[in-house]
Amino acid sequence: MTSQLKAGGDVAHSTIDSQTSLPEGRGEASAPVDVSEGQAAAVSSISLPSYPQNNPTASDRPSKPEDLSFPNLDNITVKSLQEQSFSLTDRLEKALGTVAPLLREIMVDFAPFLSKTLIGSHGQELLTAGKGLATMKSSTSVVELVMLLCSQEWQNSLQKHAGLAFIELINEGRLLSHAMKDHIVRVANEAEFILNRMRADDVMKHAEFESLCAVTVQERREEDQMCDHLVTSARRRDIVISHRIKDKILNILTDKHGSWGHDVDALSKQQFWKLDTWEDDFRRRKRLMRNPLGNKHPEATLKAALEHGATEDALNQAREAFHAHLAATRKPSQQQPTDLLEDTDTTSIDERELLEQEMTGTVSFTATAKLICMGMAIKGILSITHSELYFEMMDDDPENKKLDAEVLAYCDNLHGKWHFSEIRAIFSRRYLLQNVGLEIFLACRTSVMFAFPDHDIVKKVVNVLPRVGVGVKYGVAQSRRASLMSPKQLFKTSNMTQKWQRREISNLEYLMYLNTIAGRTYQDLNQYPVFPWVLTNYESEELDLSQPSNYRDLSKVTLL
Repeated sequence: MTSQLKAGGDVAHSTIDSQTSLPEGRGEASAPVDVSEGQAAAVSSISLPSYPQNNPTASDRPSKPEDLSFPNLDNITVKSLQEQSFSLTDRLEKALGTVAPLLREIMVDFAPFLSKTLIGSHGQELLTAGKGLATMKSSTSVVELVMLLCSQEWQNSLQKHAGLAFIELINEGRLLSHAMKDHIVRVANEAEFILNRMRADDVMKHAEFESLCAVTVQERREEDQMCDHLVTSARRRDIVISHRIKDKILNILTDKHGSWGHDVDALSKQQFWKLDTWEDDFRRRKRLMRNPLGNKHPEATLKAALEHGATEDALNQAREAFHAHLAATRKPSQQQPTDLLEDTDTTSIDERELLEQEMTGTVSFTATAKLICMGMAIKGILSITHSELYFEMMDDDPENKKLDAEVLAYCDNLHGKWHFSEIRAIFSRRYLLQNVGLEIFLACRTSVMFAFPDHDIVKKVVNVLPRVGVGVKYGVAQSRRASLMSPKQLFKTSNMTQKWQRREISNLEYLMYLNTIAGRTYQDLNQYPVFPWVLTNYESEELDLSQPSNYRDLSKVTLL
């Protein structure tokens, strides 16, 4: 510090001598000396003593050079240098304050790449070998960064290698920026695609939700309608059953062997009969039962009398019979609404609860079907629970409204109900030349036939019904597959032909077996059972069965 101060003092003296005219005879001015800017600034702040310029007197001038009074240059120079160093630090902070963090971040982030480029004079790595990387990471001073970069080793390495390195770094940065730009664009496109797909999914889900709500509302409406229909059908079925039981009791009591058999003429002046649907072991319908709906058809008698020009007495008699028949038919029709109204008024329990009690278990399958009767196809709904089978006629169907009410009265299963334990056999049937029918044989020795929209529904119904097959009579295993067999398959599987050959069954029983497996049924007039004709004599009043001439030659095939 002392040597620096002395040097500063000498420079200051030389500057003063060069710029100030000293008194004559006191010595000559020395040659000017180059000083630094900081020293010049320090010297410029020194104030020299002023002397009079106009004729100075001897008393005013100093007698010796040592008598000159100068300020203390040592204190002035140290203070000025400290102020100058402070001003340089501030200038560096202001100039490099924003660039230094970026430069420090570049050095730290690209240290693996720059360490191979910044090589010292002895081949050492300047960034990682010394304290360069640690200074970059830990220090935040701009002065330390400048001192590090301005060192001789760093200057030589930067001048020798930094140009190409920074060019490569810039190129690498450009490539990285382009790659980053492409990546950002790709990510943005993917994000837009994902957002569009999510929007489409949201729209689709919203549409599905709306459609599901509409379907649910429709299903709920259909369920309510179905429940109301089942309740009404159950009530009607109960009424039909009650009337049937009443007629049965009346038939028993008014029979000739009954309690009121002697007064049968008083109760009913004329009796009508109809063929019962009950079948014997050979599937023959041989039993007659009373027909409460029977009549002499007076309208047909009156029409025939008018067409054929009968006498006046015959016409009057036909008219009276017709009017009496109309009066007799109007009374039950007028009483029936009253009975239904009374039945409705006496209902105190919720009808839905009654329906749930009647239908044991939940409905496992429901389908539209047609009840095939003699000359009729009645459209309705077939419902199957875990233990029962139901058929309910659709009263509002246009096709059912076209049917004659008097004809419908002869059908007993418009609102039918059958327990699974009553089912003895299930046969596949053809209806209108399509395999869409099923005939179910019951324990009460009757059968009921249904026609469905397609064959798939037939399979579903068979899978829901009990596994009874075609019964145990024909020697076929009781399985659902047997119920769906074709006539050819049933004929091959059954043992009835062998029984007939061994004379274990009669010709009638074998013919009925062939009619049954071939799809012949009493329910459909288009497929009524057929038999080969044997007799040839239809003219004689008495037929002698011992005469061979009365029989047909069975060796010849005839076409039906």
